[in-house]
Amino acid sequence: MVAIFAALTGTSLFVVRQAVRSEVARQISEGSESSVGDFVRIQRQEGAELERSAALICELPPLKSMMTTADSATIQDASDDFFGLSATDLLLLARPNGDVVAIHVNGSRFSLPAAGKLLQESLRRNNGTGLWREGDDIYLVVTQPIISGAGPESNLLGYLAIGKRVDDSLAKQLGSFAGSEVLLTAGNAVVASTQPFDSGELQTIYNDKSENRDVWLGNRHYAVASIDLPANSELPIRCYLLLPLAAWDAFLARLNQMILVLGAIAVFGAIILVLLISSAITGPLESLVAAVRALAQGNYQYALQPGGSAELAELGSAFDNMRQQLLESQRKQLEAERLAALGRAAGSISHDLRHQLAAVVANAEFLYNVNELNFDREEIYSEVRRGASQMTELIDSLVEVSREKPMVVPVPADLSQVVRKAAESVQASPDFRGINIDIHERGSADGVFDPRKLERVFFNLLLNACEAGNNGDARVTVEIEGSEDRLECRVGDNGNGVPESIRASLFEPFVSEGKTNGTGLGLAIAKKIVEDHGGEILLEKTSEQGSVFLVRLPRKAPTSSDNVQVPNQASKVSAAWPGELTSRTDR
Repeated sequence: MVAIFAALTGTSLFVVRQAVRSEVARQISEGSESSVGDFVRIQRQEGAELERSAALICELPPLKSMMTTADSATIQDASDDFFGLSATDLLLLARPNGDVVAIHVNGSRFSLPAAGKLLQESLRRNNGTGLWREGDDIYLVVTQPIISGAGPESNLLGYLAIGKRVDDSLAKQLGSFAGSEVLLTAGNAVVASTQPFDSGELQTIYNDKSENRDVWLGNRHYAVASIDLPANSELPIRCYLLLPLAAWDAFLARLNQMILVLGAIAVFGAIILVLLISSAITGPLESLVAAVRALAQGNYQYALQPGGSAELAELGSAFDNMRQQLLESQRKQLEAERLAALGRAAGSISHDLRHQLAAVVANAEFLYNVNELNFDREEIYSEVRRGASQMTELIDSLVEVSREKPMVVPVPADLSQVVRKAAESVQASPDFRGINIDIHERGSADGVFDPRKLERVFFNLLLNACEAGNNGDARVTVEIEGSEDRLECRVGDNGNGVPESIRASLFEPFVSEGKTNGTGLGLAIAKKIVEDHGGEILLEKTSEQGSVFLVRLPRKAPTSSDNVQVPNQASKVSAAWPGELTSRTDR
């Protein structure tokens, strides 16, 4: 709700801000157009004033009399008085054919050929008022014919051209009337301006030809409008009107601050409103959510006090009934699983014990009748001993898996020696004598652990690896690596990989697949022993090309006062035949 309210408030304020900006842009555009119109009007007024001055001078009899003189030098000298009378920056007199006979200029030189060319162009265009450019100077010039007589008897004596130089002072005068800065350029050269603009900054104006644009010149912001001025020049003369936007920028900045403040107030008010609503409406739901979380975590004793509206109270009561039913269902499920697990374990154990016991009984009968049957007493005794050892080891395995407290006796030892002893025990079996177990070491393998227990772990892993060999061509590799604070051992084979159906429960008791003589306790025992040492065992990778098991151990196993173990008779028997300790375990 806060997010939606904030989005709606922000959208509304953004629409208002955009509307104001659009209105500001429209007013700026109208201001720019108004400035252009004011400039054009003022320029026309300047031209009209020059036209009146030129018309008055052309009507002076002394001027008409002087223009009838054939000597150009006389006209040049005599026209000086008229130049002063005109109060302009340029005065030019020419014959009816356009040849210049007199020229007067303030502050710069104006060559007769250039003046004649500009006059001829003005006459050709029949443009009485226009801009003349000579070098870096621009003049607003009015051309007026000098005529004697009137009506049919009138006679063209020549032409008079007077003009004012367009300089910074004139630009400021025009800019004050137009309410903007004025910049006059010929090409990209500035000929007059109201401000000393940097030429590099002006490139932004020259390159952008779009309408209604704004630019930054230094730290000043302007709206730009431009017009082309009619001129008798090879280079077009362009007038840029720069309308200052400082006041508009300040207004928009204040508007943005006001919008941010209003938005923050609106969001803060929405947060308070939502908190009040949530405390009144969703409070009872929070209690129900807490009860659901407790139930998800297995806490079936969490007490829920139904409250709130009638619907919520009914929902709370229904949830409490569901909790009671789940509690009873879980109790029954645990009981059923316990009985099922006990049945599976009893079946597996009874099968193995019955098998070994039958072998012991049969060999005992053979031993009883050894003389009559002419059997080898030592061989029969070895079979009896093997069966007893198998049953003892099965019982020890069950005890190891079911033991809750760690029963390890850490002593200084070398893990590589432990692995080699386990490999020798596996290779002592007739089925695996021909299998080569490659052991590689990197770093020191010294540590403090229970070597007898770990030998059992690696015996089970190596036995599994040998049994997993492809088509009897088993290859087993062991990599032992020691770091500063831990030891790692990887046992790899070239088998067909661990079946996907048992990967998730691989280290659980009685998990086996594809073997007829396994109890499914080997990896469960290995996991228990490794965890008792404070380490971990995992299936690092498996595929059709083989599997790799990783055993990770700390260099120093944790010790406990409960770790003292007194060997019993069964363990003494187990220690007597290390090569025949463990039945073939299964993955």
